[in-house]
Amino acid sequence: MITISLCLLVLALLLLGAIALLGRSHVLMANHGPRPADHPAFASLDGRWPPIGLVIPMHGDRPTMREAVASMLDQDYPELTVVLVTAEEDDPATNIARGHAASRGNVHHVIAGEAETNAQKLHNQLAGIALLEELDSPPEILAFSDSTHLAPQGHLRELILPLVKADAFAVTGYHRVAPQDIRLTTLMYAFAVLGLHLMQGIPLLSQSWGGAMALARRTYHQHGVGELWRTNIVDDVSLTVLANKLGRRVTNASRACLVSPARDTTLDFWIAWLTRQVLYLRFCMPGTWLAAALGFLLLAAPPFIAVGLVIASLVGLVCSGAGFAGVGFLVIGGTLILSTRSLIPENPPILRWLMAGAATLVLAAWCYLRTWTARRMVWGIKAYAVGRGGKVKRVETIR
Repeated sequence: MITISLCLLVLALLLLGAIALLGRSHVLMANHGPRPADHPAFASLDGRWPPIGLVIPMHGDRPTMREAVASMLDQDYPELTVVLVTAEEDDPATNIARGHAASRGNVHHVIAGEAETNAQKLHNQLAGIALLEELDSPPEILAFSDSTHLAPQGHLRELILPLVKADAFAVTGYHRVAPQDIRLTTLMYAFAVLGLHLMQGIPLLSQSWGGAMALARRTYHQHGVGELWRTNIVDDVSLTVLANKLGRRVTNASRACLVSPARDTTLDFWIAWLTRQVLYLRFCMPGTWLAAALGFLLLAAPPFIAVGLVIASLVGLVCSGAGFAGVGFLVIGGTLILSTRSLIPENPPILRWLMAGAATLVLAAWCYLRTWTARRMVWGIKAYAVGRGGKVKRVETIR
């Protein structure tokens, strides 16, 4: 038993160390932000950037939404058409979208209606794409963004660069959480997103992310992306699965990183958010979801094992060497957690960041366990019964 415990401690440190080390350069590049428009990397594209159609689903009137949408609309990209999509006439976001459409010639608004065969976000996105298809000159590139993340100037150039220079199948960016307070759950949110961001820098673990995603319009039609999304629960994971089936990869644009300000994050929000991320894997990538069980075990169990070995050593139940191994794990594991603090520009307090990291590693396993018994996916005011491959079987409104 002691040997097994020590092996788990070593494997856990190797896993944490690999993620922290292999993904670090990717996150650092993202933190540098987009390059200026006159950067040499863009020189060959001067005057011939392809037209982009950007679809932004909107809902409600959250504190950061107005600023976030404005940051996307104010991008200095030369040929940009934006479609703001809301589900219903009485959605508070509808008036915001109409205001932008009335004041900007390149902005349109469409009401998508209630989703019946897919997730509401995908239903909204498809409505936005349909409007773009009706334009006299439909855009060459389809891009997608959430309405709650701030976009640095130059974000769209960085996002689509692999499409126009390397003919990528699709491109994804990512986001970082900018904590606006030192509440433990806010820092847990920042730590969890940072962990996912680090994994984006590891090709074997990288996934597309719907908050900053783009593909050529011809790819969208040629490979039936619209048909896929018409019955699916999620846009990004389903696109990753499609790319894998075609023997292609979704390219990561490191510098296309949005910023998500966060404050007063609640534990209920955090658990629901992370559980939803894992559920997407269960529905769309069941093999990956099952394999992830080992990863979650290695994140959650070793801290308890280490503490147990230390206590058992102190009372004479195990040898002192086992106790020292437990102390060593806690010291090295804590150091690895603290090494990620430098990747958060807001410089959260050392002790709070350590606590947030430890809590995240343990509670992430709880979120994973919850996905084994989940009978439906709850997202906003909708509940979805989901079948194999992420196909939506039934949609219910829960107000």
